[in-house]
Amino acid sequence: MKAGVTMTAPQRRHRDVLVEKTVPTGKSALDIGCGDGGLVRVLAGEGALAVGLEVSEAQLRKARAAEAVPGAGYLAGQAEHLPFPDRHLDLVIFFNSLHHIARYKMDLAIEEAARVLKPEGLLYVAEPLAEGPNFEVMRHFDDETDVRAAAHRVVQRAAAERLWQELEEEVYLTSAAYADFAAFEEEMLRIDPTRRQAFVEHAAIVREEFETHGARDSKDRVRFEQPMRINLLRRS
Repeated sequence: MKAGVTMTAPQRRHRDVLVEKTVPTGKSALDIGCGDGGLVRVLAGEGALAVGLEVSEAQLRKARAAEAVPGAGYLAGQAEHLPFPDRHLDLVIFFNSLHHIARYKMDLAIEEAARVLKPEGLLYVAEPLAEGPNFEVMRHFDDETDVRAAAHRVVQRAAAERLWQELEEEVYLTSAAYADFAAFEEEMLRIDPTRRQAFVEHAAIVREEFETHGARDSKDRVRFEQPMRINLLRRS
């Protein structure tokens, strides 16, 4: 899909797409790599029993410090070793997280999702494309072009297997907003602390690109557009 097409895709909010595609009410859901737990709280607010799994202690602290939502919980753990029995969940989500898993473990993570899903359960994978203003700023300290492509190939391989039924692939345009450059830096390094050295080494160009590609919104935040791809699969 060409960049010109994805950058004219419909503008949507992550939470709206997730709820529309998965209809989480009454479902047991797992968000793998849940970050600050935002989507876990969205799922719980929609009536799901939702758990967020996160390997980063910093992210877990942020998730647990947020206002509690009934039905939402958080666990430390890894995607390739899910702490759930077979056929236990209705919905498994990788939101902006599959490409953060080591490449040789990505297929294992999808296999684990298949293991813990009930028959007819849903796998929802949302990944950023390697293009757009948000990517242009990030690539100076963490160029994820190859790893994002690798994550998509993993999903495509899964979709071709008899274990899964591919329901949908869709691209939409969203945006990320930051109060200032310091807030951007804090989030980028909290998500992945291994970026720190490269961030420091390229801080000048990152700051320049931050100012060049960002647009101020009505709340005086710096906002960057980012195309996303979602893949929805059903467990056979």
